[in-house]
Amino acid sequence: MASTRFNRPGLAVVGSFCAVLVAGAPANGETYKVTDERGHVQYTDRVPAESVNRGMIELSKQGMTKKVVDPALTPEQRKIEEEKEERKRQERLATARVRAQENALLSSYTSESDIDVAKRRNLALVGAGILSAEARIKALQKRSDALEKEKLFYEKKPVPEKLKREIASVAAEIPKQYELIAQKNMEALTVEQKYAQQKERYRELKAQMARETPKLQ
Repeated sequence: MASTRFNRPGLAVVGSFCAVLVAGAPANGETYKVTDERGHVQYTDRVPAESVNRGMIELSKQGMTKKVVDPALTPEQRKIEEEKEERKRQERLATARVRAQENALLSSYTSESDIDVAKRRNLALVGAGILSAEARIKALQKRSDALEKEKLFYEKKPVPEKLKREIASVAAEIPKQYELIAQKNMEALTVEQKYAQQKERYRELKAQMARETPKLQ
């Protein structure tokens, strides 16, 4: 039975091309496909110095791609790539910080009640600071009244410098204590917000862990 033969011109061309590559390749079989400054593709066994930064393709003895070398980046492209890598690095750091905070949250409390206890403890410390400042204000006001009465004795003669300094000192200290109370009130609000956020996140993490833990059959 006679065999049927098909004419495949395309395959013949490819075969001829590979044959040329093999025939023209050096002993080690390295052939490079490079592009010159005018955009023309060239095949050579040695990479021209002026083509090094334009990228190249290393071909095998059979004409198959072995390695692709990308063109060198321009300064602008390099800057863009560096900025992109820096953003990725910052994102990784941020993710790691969040993960560490979440692990610390889960390890610090065994229940939501523990968070409430911690909040009350911190609010008590802030409250103690407020009570201390209020007591200080009362003492200063009492001292101010006493100093003003003492000043009356000097209505017709010079007031001693020591008395003047103490009156001024007491008068300057009272506003500072009111400012301290305002700061403590802001601190109390921050404590409330902090533990409310912790409690909410703790609840979310616990719910997530419950969903991810396989149910016992």
